[in-house]
Amino acid sequence: MSFGAAVRDWICRLAGLAVLACPIGEAVAEPIPAPRFERVPMQGIGNSGALLQDRQGFIWIGSQTGLLRFDGYRTTTFGNKPGDANSLPSDEVSALVEDRGGRLWVGTRNGLARFEPETSGFTVFTPPPDPSGRENSHLIRDMASDGRNGLWLATRGGLQHFDLATGGFRIFRHNPQRSDSLIRDNVSVLAPDARGGLWVATWPSGLHYLPADGGAFQRFDMASVRTGDSLGVNVRAMLVDRQQTLWIGTDYGIVRLKAGMNWEEREVVAPPAGTGKFRVMRFYEDAGGTLWVATLEEGLLRWDAENGHFQAFRYSRDDFSSLPANSLSAVLVDRSSTLWVTTVFGVIARSDLAIRGIA
Repeated sequence: MSFGAAVRDWICRLAGLAVLACPIGEAVAEPIPAPRFERVPMQGIGNSGALLQDRQGFIWIGSQTGLLRFDGYRTTTFGNKPGDANSLPSDEVSALVEDRGGRLWVGTRNGLARFEPETSGFTVFTPPPDPSGRENSHLIRDMASDGRNGLWLATRGGLQHFDLATGGFRIFRHNPQRSDSLIRDNVSVLAPDARGGLWVATWPSGLHYLPADGGAFQRFDMASVRTGDSLGVNVRAMLVDRQQTLWIGTDYGIVRLKAGMNWEEREVVAPPAGTGKFRVMRFYEDAGGTLWVATLEEGLLRWDAENGHFQAFRYSRDDFSSLPANSLSAVLVDRSSTLWVTTVFGVIARSDLAIRGIA
């Protein structure tokens, strides 16, 4: 309640009037308390951009130095072993997806792999050769389930659809003769929606939508959301939330397109107080529908849907239980309401949201 509304309420009560007869301001929810983090000791981990909790409860971490599995006490590391066809095809893990059958799929700098729990090994799947002669189609930057029996793969050599049943690849590439193809082949970020469609970002500055029928790409102009220079139109992260709002993270902040809006009606979301331009690294929507955002240099953001703004949590040199750093690479809330963050410096930390009354 604002100060003016509080004064009016006090006057009404003093005059002996029923509160319902007096106009009062709308209550504003208080900010949630800052999460209290503890660092999780893991050795030799690099920048970690992928986090996933599987059906068994394991936390999987994809990093630049391998794939890690944490059981709550111990960490097991998986990596590439030269000459071993059943190891990861690369130590650089960029994306993780669990399919409807509970199988873990790993996107790496050198192709797609499926984890085989019986042997703790991997089965590697290789797309057809890239027409350019380069191995760009092996370099996976992002992955998403298609909601049925397939995976979408964002690669430097185009958008790929992988059929889980047949192991076959369908590849979408730029066609200079068609305006309904990808603007370029360097696909960076993916975001599926509830209709079976897929938002596709290409690097730099490209944004597309592929309907569920997989026919033609619709192109969208990011240039009109420019905020100073060309970096403002580069898409770094995307997510379609359960309300079917598309969140787009750029080098300069966040753009939101609500369900039913035309592209021209999209909104540039105001940054948190005290924050200027910031790069979005990852979005995550938890089981309660709360949106969390990992940023570079501005810490962790939480969307306050009731008040329509972001709340920021940052590192404090004087508080060891604060966020471990302001430059984050990924965020996850697991089924026990534990918040996990990874930093670009290879630090992993967690916070029990239930204890803090946040979950």
